[in-house]
Amino acid sequence: MRTSEERMHPPLIGVLVSGSTIANLRNQRAGVHMRLMREANQRLKARLFFFTVSSIDNSANRIEGTFWDAKAGRWKQQSFPLPNILYVRGGGDSPSVEVLVNKVKKCGVVLNYPPFDKWEVYQNLSRFADIKEHLPDTAVYRSPEDIRAMLDAYGAVYLKPARGRKGRNVIRIRQDGQGFQVSFFIDRGASRGLKQFSLPSLESVVNYATALYGGDVVLVQQPIDLMTWEGKLVDLRAEMARNPRGEVEIVAIAARIGGNQSPITTHAQVATLDWYLSEVCGYPPAIMLKVKEDIRRFLMSVYTCIEAPYGRYAEIGIDFGLDKQGKIWFIECNSQSAKVSLARAYGTRAVYRSILTVLSYGVHAYRQRQRVRAFRRAAQAAV
Repeated sequence: MRTSEERMHPPLIGVLVSGSTIANLRNQRAGVHMRLMREANQRLKARLFFFTVSSIDNSANRIEGTFWDAKAGRWKQQSFPLPNILYVRGGGDSPSVEVLVNKVKKCGVVLNYPPFDKWEVYQNLSRFADIKEHLPDTAVYRSPEDIRAMLDAYGAVYLKPARGRKGRNVIRIRQDGQGFQVSFFIDRGASRGLKQFSLPSLESVVNYATALYGGDVVLVQQPIDLMTWEGKLVDLRAEMARNPRGEVEIVAIAARIGGNQSPITTHAQVATLDWYLSEVCGYPPAIMLKVKEDIRRFLMSVYTCIEAPYGRYAEIGIDFGLDKQGKIWFIECNSQSAKVSLARAYGTRAVYRSILTVLSYGVHAYRQRQRVRAFRRAAQAAV
């Protein structure tokens, strides 16, 4: 039963986003995700605002937020108190965000924090026997010998930053005679597209990577012999979320088809899981059902194991793939999925369902916390 306080005060949801998103909202140019989030919130009847890191005033416990004014029919700005539900959708990882998170946790709910570090996730998952067999050989780069060892073992190697999204700065290196073939994808700007070139020595590869990554932590990883379509790599993105009952659901799984010779599948074609299993893998219906169940069990195990050291997440995007022998491989996970593949494979209504599920879970978790606090206050008063 809801208390009168719960009925009178709908929860305040603050969504941390990028500065460009806020700039667009202030110019009345809301993207699809923002419109869908507003639509989902109307159903929940909560109060919703968006903000970026620079809008946080932790000293005053206030946030300059952007919200939809239904009466005026436009986006407006207003100063808000700390939210009851903090939904981290982007906007960076800074000390001020950490301070805000700790403040909200005292009385409210935080969704999707902290962002994942690929090396931490790999180490954590390696502790679980049923997941370890699905992990590609991975190490932190410390010397050129780390690259050499992986090349000797597999003939190719991937370099990727421990922190990063959307396939940015992921490099594939292949042995090519005495030299090395380097390929990577630039996802934005005038230089957007696949880049390939040769380097004469391992030293030149290391020098190039050092200039690209600077002091960032870099992973050296075994390439996966992924299923291909017309010679293009194909992997899978599973969008998973907790429903209002706190149960984990698979919202949908999209297949991502890379470009010609691209080392990654991001920014390319997208299709449904059924199409992938039928056309790419060539499985008949009976085998498709079995593989779907294997995938479901794998994803549920990964979600649970990821949460073991981090705590509960409202949603996780999990990248994985099948190799040419049908083995499932874990690639990486994301706590702030842009849901691009979900939208392109299943439409914007699937994105809406995903957003509604996450926000509903947040409201449920907050109401549950309110009830626990009210019960404790009542119990203390009765003593």
